[in-house]
Amino acid sequence: MVAMLASVAISDPRIDAQTPASVGDDPRASGDRSPNPDDDSGGGAEDAASPAREGLFRLTWRPPVEGALATDRPGFADTTVVLPPGYLQLELGYTYTYDSESDIHARDHALSQLNLRFGLLDNLEIRTLWSGYSMSEVEFTAESPRTGRRYRTADHDDGASDMVLGLRTQLLKNDGLVPDLTFLGNLAIPVGGDSKSAGAVVPDVRLAYGWLLTERLRLYGVGIAAAPVSDGERFFQAAGSAGLSYAWTDRLSSFVEYYGICPARRESDCAHTADGGFAFLINDNMQIDFSAGVGLNEEAPDYLVGIGVAFRW
Repeated sequence: MVAMLASVAISDPRIDAQTPASVGDDPRASGDRSPNPDDDSGGGAEDAASPAREGLFRLTWRPPVEGALATDRPGFADTTVVLPPGYLQLELGYTYTYDSESDIHARDHALSQLNLRFGLLDNLEIRTLWSGYSMSEVEFTAESPRTGRRYRTADHDDGASDMVLGLRTQLLKNDGLVPDLTFLGNLAIPVGGDSKSAGAVVPDVRLAYGWLLTERLRLYGVGIAAAPVSDGERFFQAAGSAGLSYAWTDRLSSFVEYYGICPARRESDCAHTADGGFAFLINDNMQIDFSAGVGLNEEAPDYLVGIGVAFRW
C-alpha cells in the first residue's frame, strides 16, 4: 500500500486524498448527499432555473436560487447538480492519510483541496480544482554503513499539486427509472511541484448519476475514465463509486460509499476503499463536513480522515 502513496492518479482533490503523493483526486460528499429531503435533485440548486430551457444551454443571469447548496465534498463522487448561472461556490478541505507496509509508515497532510465552481450558463458550470499543498513523510528503518546499527529515519516530500480545469452539464433528470445523469470533463495542467506534478496534461471524463429511492434516501455514484502519467508513461485508468445518502433532518445528512481505482498506478492492482461521513448545513449557502475511509486491500491506504467547508454566493 505504501507504494500507492507515490502514484500518479486521476486528477481530483478527493482522489488525491487517497493517493497523497500523486498529482491526480474529488471528493471525493457530493451534492447528491444534500440534507434537504424535499429536493429530489440532490442539492436543490439545479431547480433554481425558472422557465423551460431553450436547447441544452440558456443564459439566465442570476436567477433566484432556492434550496441548499449541492457540493462535491465530502466523499469520492461528484454531484449531479449544476450550479445556477451567475453563482459562485467555494469548497475547501483538509485530509490526513496513513498507510503502512511492514516497518514502513507513510503519512500525508493535504491542505486546501480547493474546488471553485461558477455557473456560466443555464446547465453549464465551469470549475477549477486544486488539491493544494501536500506534506508527505515516509518513516522507515535504515542501517548505518559503518556500524551496521539499525535506526529509524524519515524522508519528507512537500509540494504543491497540479491545477485542474473542468466543466459540468446535466444530461438527464431523475424520473422513475431514469437517473440524474451529469457529464464532467477535467484537464489537469502540470503546474505543481516536481515531486507532485504529473509533468504532463492529464485528461479525464466522468458520468455522475443518482436515483432518489425514498423522500430521504438516495443512491448515487460516478464513473471515471482517465489517462494519467506515471514515470513518464501514459496509461489508462478507470474509477467508479456507489453510495447511499440519507437526510436525517433538513440540515444533517450522512453517507456511506465504496470506490475503486483501477489500476491504482501503472502496472499495479486496483485500489478499493470504503468511506462515510456527515454534512451539516449552517444555512442554505454554507456547509461543513467530516468524513473517514478505510482501505479494503493492500493497494489502498490504511485509512484517511477529512474535514471541509463550502460556501455559495
